[in-house]
Amino acid sequence: MTAGLHASIAGYAEEADRLTVQYESIAFEEVHALVLDLMPAAPADVLDIGAGTGRDAAVLAARGFAVTAVEPTAELRAHGERLHADVAIAWLDDSLPDLPVLAAAGERFDLVLLTAVLMHLDAGERTRAMARIAALLALCVAVLWQFPAFAATYELGAPPVARITLPDAWSPKVTGRGVEATTDDDEIYVAVRPAALASTEEAVKQALAYLLEQGVKIDVATQRERTGQINGMEALSLAYSGKDEDDEDVEISVSVVIASPSSVVVLTYWGSKEGERT
Repeated sequence: MTAGLHASIAGYAEEADRLTVQYESIAFEEVHALVLDLMPAAPADVLDIGAGTGRDAAVLAARGFAVTAVEPTAELRAHGERLHADVAIAWLDDSLPDLPVLAAAGERFDLVLLTAVLMHLDAGERTRAMARIAALLALCVAVLWQFPAFAATYELGAPPVARITLPDAWSPKVTGRGVEATTDDDEIYVAVRPAALASTEEAVKQALAYLLEQGVKIDVATQRERTGQINGMEALSLAYSGKDEDDEDVEISVSVVIASPSSVVVLTYWGSKEGERT
C-alpha cells in the first residue's frame, strides 16, 4: 500500500467481497439524507475519504462532480473500479490521519466526505486528520462527516443565517462575534462569524483585521483567490502564507459566503505547517 493500512481496518481486505454487497445495497440518498442540502452544486471538486466501493463517488460523478475517491484497502478499490467503471472517478491509495499522497499533490477540494471513517481513529489521530482535511479545502466550509457523537452544530446570527458543525476535539466556544475553535495542540485555529453585507471586500477587510488582532501576519504577495458556490450560495476564498504570533509559518484562509442579500458568513482559518503535517 502506498500510504499503509491503519491497524483498525486491517480486516477489511479479507471481508471485501461481503462488504461490497453490503455497501452497494444502501442508496446514496438514504445514507446522506440529513446533509444533502449542504452539498455544493455541480460542477465542484469532491474528495471522498474512505470511499470503500465508490458508491457515493459514483453517484456524485454521474451528477457532474469531479470526484477523487481515497480508499486504502486495495480489494475494495478493485471492486469499486469494476462496479463503477462507467463514471469518471480518480481512485487514490491514501489513508488518514495524514493523507501523505494528497498532501504532496497540493490539490484543493470544494467538498470532503467522511462516511463511517473517523471512528477508526483515536482522539489524537482525529485532530491530525481534521487539520490535514482543513488544508485540503478550497473554501474551508464544506466538510460533511457521519460522526455526530463527536461534533456539535452552532447557529450563526440572530435570527440564524447559517449553521456550522465543528468537532468537539477542537473545543469550540461561542463568542460575541460567532464561534471559535482550536485544536488541542494549538496548531489549528478557526473562527466563524455572521456579518451584515456591505460588500465582500469589507468582510475580507474585517477578517484581515481580526487576524492582525490575533497576531497573525499575512504575506500579501502569496494571495490566492478562488470563487465558487456552497449550497447555491456565492462564496469567495482567499488563501495566504504568513506567520503566527510566535513567528511560526502558517497557512491562512479567509472565506466569505453570501448567506442572504443582507448577510454573509465569514470563516477565518490559520494553521501551522507543523499542525498540517502532524
